[in-house]
Amino acid sequence: MNNASVLSSLEQSSKDLSKLDDGSLSSLGSKCQDIESTMAEISNIELHKKDLNTKLQKLYDETADLLRSKNLTSLTLANGSKVTASEKVVAHIKKDIQESAFEVLREKGFGDLIKREVKASFAKGEDSKAQEFIHAIEEQGLQPVDNASVHPSTLKAFFKEQLDKGNPAEIPLDLFGVHVLNEIKIRR
Repeated sequence: MNNASVLSSLEQSSKDLSKLDDGSLSSLGSKCQDIESTMAEISNIELHKKDLNTKLQKLYDETADLLRSKNLTSLTLANGSKVTASEKVVAHIKKDIQESAFEVLREKGFGDLIKREVKASFAKGEDSKAQEFIHAIEEQGLQPVDNASVHPSTLKAFFKEQLDKGNPAEIPLDLFGVHVLNEIKIRR
């Protein structure tokens, strides 16, 4: 941008600023305050939602415990609603311990759960091919970009299966953030 165009741009900006009067500045300030207020309200609602989800999980746990203590998995209320208790498995791998988690999966014979991407996609079950590909690229003096992951649904299904079998592979559940949560469904 040359000096003439910079000067022209500054002159135009000066003209645009002169169009702002006290009324439009006041309106602008009011809109900005409304934005800040709405953003704060959204933050409060998100915090409240998190608290309500925690409360709901506690109610699920207490209700499931009561049903189990009576050797029940479901019952029908006087109003006709059917209450059913079940368990839900959740699992996730934290980024900072991802390689350790993947190594455990490989050592235990479950490396096929790992999906790898090295400028090419490697499907579930092709982890060893991805490692060979990376090694071949590195032998040529290149630095590959390597993204490896286990899809959350795959991880969840895997640990549900393992827990149903009693975790025969003795995989450290805390490494994968595995939790079994109670879930209550009420149908009317």
